[in-house]
Amino acid sequence: MQITNSFWLYAQPVRFFLFAKKKKISMLMMSWGIIQDCIKFMWIERLKILLSTLGLFIWLLVVHSGCQAPRHNPLDPENPNHQLNELFGYIKSARAPHTPINNARIALPEQNTSTLSDNQGFFRFSHLIDHANRVVVTKPGYVSDSLMLDTKSSQELEIFLNQIPAINIFTANTLVINQYPDWQFLYLQVIASIEDNDQDTDSVWFDILAAGISHPLTFNPDQRQYEIKVSINDLNVTSLKKFMGMEFRLYLRDMSHHEFNLASTQISRIIEDQIQLEGPANYSPVSPRPTLHWQRFDPGYTCTYTIEIYTDTFFPALVWQKTGLSQEITQIIVDNNLQNGEYFWVVWCVDEFGNRSRSKPASFIIQ
Repeated sequence: MQITNSFWLYAQPVRFFLFAKKKKISMLMMSWGIIQDCIKFMWIERLKILLSTLGLFIWLLVVHSGCQAPRHNPLDPENPNHQLNELFGYIKSARAPHTPINNARIALPEQNTSTLSDNQGFFRFSHLIDHANRVVVTKPGYVSDSLMLDTKSSQELEIFLNQIPAINIFTANTLVINQYPDWQFLYLQVIASIEDNDQDTDSVWFDILAAGISHPLTFNPDQRQYEIKVSINDLNVTSLKKFMGMEFRLYLRDMSHHEFNLASTQISRIIEDQIQLEGPANYSPVSPRPTLHWQRFDPGYTCTYTIEIYTDTFFPALVWQKTGLSQEITQIIVDNNLQNGEYFWVVWCVDEFGNRSRSKPASFIIQ
């Protein structure tokens, strides 16, 4: 019994030691397991962070790529071809009160479309592709107009067209005046009758491009026409024959600085032959209704006569005239009484083109 107790007495420390050692190993094993778990947790957390970061990067990449995606939807406001609502407006005359112009063509060349204005001058485009649009307005008889639009919203326009002036008459004629003793004065006479409904004419002129000549025309309010009579001296030539066959061009500039080449013409003839007067002449006394005589004139082409009587004063005044007389006649009686005084008379030969030649004057006295 004692031996047994002693054995257990001495065996107890060994048992404790063995137990403690076993415990230590268990603790170490437990600590290593904890360490392994910690390491495993740390890697898992790092992996989670890495995956989260990678996911965020991929998301941002997708979002960024999505922002740059093609935008083909015409209703997408970021689409460069985004639709605007409408383009509409009115076409009116430039001159007040700005009346509507119908049947004007309004074109959008970039969109290959056009329309016509109605009787109120109104036009409309719908469902247009939005970008820089050039609007071109044309109408026969009017100056074309254009403008650029760059908008993403509806637009209302008011466009005013300037009417092109119309030419009624444009003539270039030669004028020959015979004078004593044997002088001939040659002139070029240009006349233009122009209808400008906008009433914004700034200047009118003609040129002879082949001769390098350009001259302005002056408005004659009595005749309602533009005209000029220029001598060969002013033209720096010795004969009008230089201009035969050359083109005369008529130009007009309006107050908006538009220039129009309205018409062209040529001179057709120079009447250098002259009609010979017979009487009265040399201040011979006559009745208040004298009979005027001249020699028959046959230039070889159709012409008419114009007879004129002037006061023989420092500033001669026209007192009697007859136009369009047949070239077959050689005399005429003045059909109204002339007052006492000194007069002279002349006969004009006028061809079918308006070229003219005047005889030398003859004088008479009424007492």
